[in-house]
Amino acid sequence: MSDIRSEKTDGHGTRAYCPRCIHFSITWDRQAPYGCRAYGVRTSQHPSRSVLAASGIPCQLFRDKRTG
Repeated sequence: MSDIRSEKTDGHGTRAYCPRCIHFSITWDRQAPYGCRAYGVRTSQHPSRSVLAASGIPCQLFRDKRTG
């Protein structure tokens, strides 16, 4: 299994590490504790992994909290 921090996003070399994304959230749901406001999903794993598994392409909506 690959490290989620190594997943590439939009071709600019940024990483889709969900906890660093402005869209990332922690939910109240024990079955799906991680969420993505941009995609409107809750999941048991980091949302970027779910996006990759469902679409076959890395997350295109990642926006780093530190840079905006």
